[in-house]
Amino acid sequence: MTSGEALWRDIEASRVAERGFYQIERTVAEAVSRSEGLDFTLDPLDDADAVLLMGAPDGTEIDEWRPVLQQALAPNLSIHCSSPDQTRPRADVFAISPGVLAQNYESLDGQVHYCGKPCRPVLDALKNTLNAWRPLMIGDIVGAAHAGLDSAHIQNGTYRDRLAEDDAESAILDLSAIYAVSPTFALSGIA
Repeated sequence: MTSGEALWRDIEASRVAERGFYQIERTVAEAVSRSEGLDFTLDPLDDADAVLLMGAPDGTEIDEWRPVLQQALAPNLSIHCSSPDQTRPRADVFAISPGVLAQNYESLDGQVHYCGKPCRPVLDALKNTLNAWRPLMIGDIVGAAHAGLDSAHIQNGTYRDRLAEDDAESAILDLSAIYAVSPTFALSGIA
């Protein structure tokens, strides 16, 4: 289950009170396609009850979003953020993730509700969906450790440049020492 799926489920089940959202997303129609059949509206920022933060288009920088965040702050809109992640790998570059915008909004004293891993709502949704409880957190080693979950470090993920410079085992040991946690598993990639 992705963080976005957990947020959509919360909206569908009315665990998110607001019903009119301004969307910030990676692709233009992402929220529209996922929201079919759900009881809420996608609105211009001036008419929204809250902000639905699902991503940012590849290639954008935080400075491009500051005016939008300032505008959302004026009526004290809350942000529902699908992921606290700061970056995500895209081809040969890293793009900003929703967590960057959410943390920036919090620094302006805006209210943010996180839904993505390792936040409890996504873990609870996963537990309820699977009818089992031994999830494997992919990539978020620190979050998994704090939640008491097994984790898998993906060698071609966020730290791929560091892993390319060293042998993988040494690099993972170095990263484990920096963050004071170790992954349960290390994978070269996901097919």
